[in-house]
Amino acid sequence: MFIVQKKDGTKIGLMNHRLHQPYKWMEIGYFFAPSERGKGYGTEAVQLIVDYLFLSKDLARIQAGVDVRNKASQRVLEKVGFQREGTMRKCLFIRGEKQLSIGKKGTLSSTQNLGAQLR
Repeated sequence: MFIVQKKDGTKIGLMNHRLHQPYKWMEIGYFFAPSERGKGYGTEAVQLIVDYLFLSKDLARIQAGVDVRNKASQRVLEKVGFQREGTMRKCLFIRGEKQLSIGKKGTLSSTQNLGAQLR
């Protein structure tokens, strides 16, 4: 797990990743403080972790699940190069009821534009 912080050290979010062996893919997840959303921190952090994982691990793909109602989070992933790959309908239980649909987005190492190398 990674803590996301501003240059002044203020902690604004969390990121995690999980390797799925032996298939050479990872799933990432993230959360940002509501007061820090919409400021570009999410896009920057996702780009950094994607670049880091593709450069440091032997991966074929990275994917993320996102609540289909969360358009802002979907846009973060799209800006970094993820593409919509499907929807898992009513796949999570909340308060004992199956109700949340998760959109799956992924990016492949062969198509990844390594933004960190360009900065």
